[in-house]
Amino acid sequence: MIDLPFIDPKQMEDIHYGLFITFGRALYVAQHFEANCRALATLLDVKGAHRSGKISPSNENPDFNVFIDKLRKRMLAQNIGRLVNHYMPADLKDFLFPILDEARIARNYIAHNLTPGCKTLALEPELQEGLIEEIRKLVRRIAEADKHICCIMQAVTHEPIPTGEYLQGYQEEIASWVCEPGETS
Repeated sequence: MIDLPFIDPKQMEDIHYGLFITFGRALYVAQHFEANCRALATLLDVKGAHRSGKISPSNENPDFNVFIDKLRKRMLAQNIGRLVNHYMPADLKDFLFPILDEARIARNYIAHNLTPGCKTLALEPELQEGLIEEIRKLVRRIAEADKHICCIMQAVTHEPIPTGEYLQGYQEEIASWVCEPGETS
């Protein structure tokens, strides 16, 4: 008989649910950052193409639709590269690129390394505390980068930027929401 890797809910105990909530929330934060990078890069590319007369936004314009599809298919690293290399002054680029790149690496680690093995990790309670601390560090990196991207997007779209007090505690608030689901939900 072949031992297929089916999900067996009977193997899961209540203690595992908090960890699965943590994984889900970590993935949400990672996806939020990726979506914001894509949205900002796309917005700036569309504005630039429209201003230069290269493209006219219209659903009936097939060139515009091809252009948008191409932008949507860009990967996170491509969007980060586009943002820092085409739209940021050198001093901001020098400050922001390392933050964005560390967040990209953290996002990839959560999505491709931690999450696929979450069932095995959840079944070993002695690993959970260290795992949650690792997730907390990764989420802080992602939240810091996402905070910067969100502020830039707010400025570009002429929306109000949150107060310094709100922004100062942002990373820790997000990390607590992810890693302490029973305490902050």
